[in-house]
Amino acid sequence: MAADRLDLVHSLFSILNDSKRDHPDFILARYFLENYSKLGELNIYDVADRCFVSRSSVRRFCQRLGYDNFKDLKEEFKRFNYQYHYFLQFAMKPDFESWMQNELEAMVREFECLSVKENIARIADKIYESSKIIFLSSYSTLMEVTEFQRPMVLSGKLIRILSERKVHDEFITDMQQNDLLVTVSASGNFAASVHEIIKTTKANKLLITTSRSPEITENYDEVFYLGNKDYTHVKSVCGKYGLMYFFDLLYSTYIQKYGIKV
Repeated sequence: MAADRLDLVHSLFSILNDSKRDHPDFILARYFLENYSKLGELNIYDVADRCFVSRSSVRRFCQRLGYDNFKDLKEEFKRFNYQYHYFLQFAMKPDFESWMQNELEAMVREFECLSVKENIARIADKIYESSKIIFLSSYSTLMEVTEFQRPMVLSGKLIRILSERKVHDEFITDMQQNDLLVTVSASGNFAASVHEIIKTTKANKLLITTSRSPEITENYDEVFYLGNKDYTHVKSVCGKYGLMYFFDLLYSTYIQKYGIKV
């Protein structure tokens, strides 16, 4: 799946949140979201009729979202079914509360070990020593990355975040050996989508993930694992809450060692 296609549902929700109710884009976005599970059965004539818009309006809407045509967008909705089940398998655990508590306690124990602290300290050093720093993030991890990005300005470090649609080859290929490229991919899905782009850079490459799949991790100089288990393509407590914990620990480590510069 291409990196610029992973945020389709996010884009539709953005239109839904920001557009007026009578705008054709709002009507189409709402219709696609309400009917995504059966969109594969529809054609452009159905959509135009039910949304009271022209077929050319549907095509232009698809193109604004980054798709050549309605058929192209339909294929992406089929792939979103995978993401839907990805969330369901996490939420449908039997005795969810007890399971969650046990997973969180295990996660904290793993983060308390000495090697994790040493690895986080080494990442803090790399950030300090790097000239240019870019984080690649999916929308599902963007909040955690942004929460780390903002206070780092106070330490004199400007971190750029490229999220899904904004992952452009030229930003990556222009990076040099004294730069740092960090891919944040909790379950490995996003890392798999930027796999080919990662190969093109000279920068020092770090992956933060729960995935231990060689196909996902092989192009990186270093991998920080959010836990001891392999959660490739699986939504997990370590992937969700471990990432928040990781960035809090990383910021604390950095600020205590290198301080505030402004």
